[in-house]
Amino acid sequence: MSEVVKWTPDEVLRASGETAPFRYQPSFPARFLVENGLIEGRVFDWGCGHGYDVEYFIKNGIEAVGWDPVHCPENPPEIYPQGFLNWIHCAFVLNTLPEAKQRIKILAQIHEMLPENGHVVLTLRSRQELKREIKQTWSIVNDGYVTSKGTFQKGFSSSEAVELLEPLFAEITVIKANPVMVIARK
Repeated sequence: MSEVVKWTPDEVLRASGETAPFRYQPSFPARFLVENGLIEGRVFDWGCGHGYDVEYFIKNGIEAVGWDPVHCPENPPEIYPQGFLNWIHCAFVLNTLPEAKQRIKILAQIHEMLPENGHVVLTLRSRQELKREIKQTWSIVNDGYVTSKGTFQKGFSSSEAVELLEPLFAEITVIKANPVMVIARK
């Protein structure tokens, strides 16, 4: 049975920020999008961590900016006028949030930021991947796990990702199941 835990906004921010890895290459989702020509125009990387994907997009001729509340707070989404950025890349963010209402709130903010026919690329940790990573020191909390580092992780199925997006987005396409990658059009 899972324990229901309420997290303060500061606790969520700290824990989510600690999941941003230090890496020396762009994430798999960013590489996949660029290598397959799936993303173009102005891109906003929502929850960009240390900014590796933003750098990768720019090196590949894509106009990109990023924001992360912990690691890159100087470019918050609200400084951009609605419709200025026609793509939002949100990779491995929602799976670090311990409450469903927090995930829905972020998707609503993303929807508001996009112009008509704008796109979000949502990448989530898959259930299969999470199952392989679970340690005995992890605790079941809400609909996921609190890791030994005190961070939260939830695994998603493709259908769960689609269900999250359906209330807000018109056209939803699952492009990968592990990790779960979905492109949705407003």
